[in-house]
Amino acid sequence: MKYLLKNANLTGITKFLNDNFSKKDSNERFNPRDVLGYINRGKLPEYLGGNKIVEVEQQNCSVKLYNIQNNENEL
Repeated sequence: MKYLLKNANLTGITKFLNDNFSKKDSNERFNPRDVLGYINRGKLPEYLGGNKIVEVEQQNCSVKLYNIQNNENEL
């Protein structure tokens, strides 16, 4: 499995999106509330690639971390 981003928290995903994608459809920068919505849906919006967001299972860790899977290998 290839990943666009591994072991990132909410802030890390927000920074990743702002650094690697121009802007949202509304022409604004991404914010943590946007990213939380994507996490709750389990994927990025289609205009950003529709990549799956998966929570990383970790014991004894109170910080939620996520991976964004690369969709390029799917048919």
